[in-house]
Amino acid sequence: MSSARATGSSSGIPVGLRRVPKQARSRARVEAAISEVVRMIGEEPDRDITTADVAARIGIPVGSLYEYFEDVPSIVDAAVARMLDRHDELLRVATSSSVSSVHELIDVMFDAYLRLYTEQPAFVLVRNSSYWNEHHRRWLIDRVEVFLADVVTSMLRAESSSEDPALGRRLALIFAAGDAMLQRILRDGLEPDPVLASDARTTVKFMFDLVTNPVS
Repeated sequence: MSSARATGSSSGIPVGLRRVPKQARSRARVEAAISEVVRMIGEEPDRDITTADVAARIGIPVGSLYEYFEDVPSIVDAAVARMLDRHDELLRVATSSSVSSVHELIDVMFDAYLRLYTEQPAFVLVRNSSYWNEHHRRWLIDRVEVFLADVVTSMLRAESSSEDPALGRRLALIFAAGDAMLQRILRDGLEPDPVLASDARTTVKFMFDLVTNPVS
């Protein structure tokens, strides 16, 4: 199973792939394999999918699949890396204008995650399947922590406040809890229950307030 960095290798080969597909037909096969594996995971989250299964579903010889992927976990790696790229893009867009408070940041990130899960329901499916592994979790945590560190630093500078390294770590932990709430809310469908979504948002804000201003 691959544990490559989700940012890709120094050789420029995309995560999960053996080599870069250069011909249109090869690129189409790679795209089809990634899409089909995600579809199959959605159909049966705990199914033991084989490369032969994937090749048969997209109508190519299994040898052609091996030209670009080592195994099914490698295809999943490629799919997860793409989902995380979209994750990063949505967070950057959401915070492109100034965020003046942590509560505002929580609202912005909740909206970004809801959009991500609505656009890419496969992200929730994969994360709740047996194919979501420790290195995928690490990829996501690393990206969120880097993002939050940058945003928190910008917020503190705007307020002329001293930097607090622990603040970013606290936020990352709290957002992980909020993300888990959203995943549970969306597990049964793409339309979140508005009451539950609002409750989750309020709970995350309360958690942050409690951590940063503990009751004596």
